[in-house]
Amino acid sequence: MTYDEAVRRGALAFFGEKYGDLVRMVQVPGVSAELCGGTHARRTGDIGMIKITGEGSVAAGVRRIEAVTGEPALDYVNQAEDALREASQTLKVPPAGVPEKIRKMFEEERELGREIERLRNREKAGAAGELMDAARKVDGVTVLAAKVAGGGKELREMADTLRQKLGSGIVVLAAEQDSKAVLLAAVTRDLTGRYSAGEIIKRLAPIIGGKGGGKPDMAQAGGPEAARINEALEEAYKTVGEL
Repeated sequence: MTYDEAVRRGALAFFGEKYGDLVRMVQVPGVSAELCGGTHARRTGDIGMIKITGEGSVAAGVRRIEAVTGEPALDYVNQAEDALREASQTLKVPPAGVPEKIRKMFEEERELGREIERLRNREKAGAAGELMDAARKVDGVTVLAAKVAGGGKELREMADTLRQKLGSGIVVLAAEQDSKAVLLAAVTRDLTGRYSAGEIIKRLAPIIGGKGGGKPDMAQAGGPEAARINEALEEAYKTVGEL
């Protein structure tokens, strides 16, 4: 039919193609009507099986499906069945039971992760208890400076645990990571008006050859001179006294 007649009937043109005066309109009643530069099969039976392999968005309000047809579609299904059969043998369940088995495995993994976290928290609490022996009174304020294992995350978690145990006080922790020094200072909320963790770290950071800063309640620094960690920790008590 003519191009104008096809458009009048609601046909859609795609891909910026140019059309002549006479066009081919392919219509699926009640579904779509489109202009087509030429079909690639005489009938749908020539196509055979169609297996959709993907679907996604390509533009606002436009989605695209990807599929294989004919023998490639059969190959695709056979490969999927082979993978399912291998998974079934590995998991020692029937093919239909593979999804449920995988869900149970993920649930067990999550539970193991939670148990590991609980054990870590117990270990931290025990380590925090041992570190409490290093606490000293400086101008009436409890100050705890100690070396611990781990990196920045572990120092922050340990500092939070120690602050809870102290109730009121200042914590300065240090660790050696990748042959470098990491320092962290934490101040309980009731003392942030008098002491700043950021100021404490600013004064201690040069000892380890670094710089640092942070908020009044927690600050961190890093430096290359890990051998001077103990010196920085001892200086922490003096620094609090000077502040």
